Formats: sequence, C-alpha cells, structure tokens
Amino acid sequence: MTPDRNLVSNDPAVIRSTQDYVPAGVDVAAKVGARVFAGPIYSPTGQTWPMDGAGRAATVGRLVEGLRPLAAYAVMRYAGRL
Repeated sequence: MTPDRNLVSNDPAVIRSTQDYVPAGVDVAAKVGARVFAGPIYSPTGQTWPMDGAGRAATVGRLVEGLRPLAAYAVMRYAGRL
C-alpha cells in the first residue's frame, strides 16, 4: 500500500479511502480466478512503529473495523466460487 492507504490510520478519511480502493483489487482477483486476495493491505508497505499494549490493542481494533466491510465485500464477490 502507498502512504495514503492505511486501515490502521488515526484519520477516518484515510481509512475510508483505503476501503474505497481495496475492492478493485478483489474484483481483479475474482476476474482472473484467484482463490486468495492477500498482501499488506492494512498499512503502507514497510511501515513499522513502536507500540505499547494499549497502542497495539487500539491499532488492532481499527484494523478489525476497517476490514469488516472489505471482508463482507469479498464474501459477496466470491459467493459460490470457492
């Protein structure tokens, strides 16, 4: 992902932009018959940062919420194909 794509961002607009972007990749994967869509889609490639326990919990929480609509989209898109 590029720096402007980040499901664990503190900025809701960045999360929404990422959620708008990822389904296109799911669509391409479905069109070419891929059974898996995977990769570092949660934050910009190579991003690392120190976290304490509370920071990690908050980040994972944002990731879970950010992935929910994407997972729902993938299930809808792949329904009956796997």
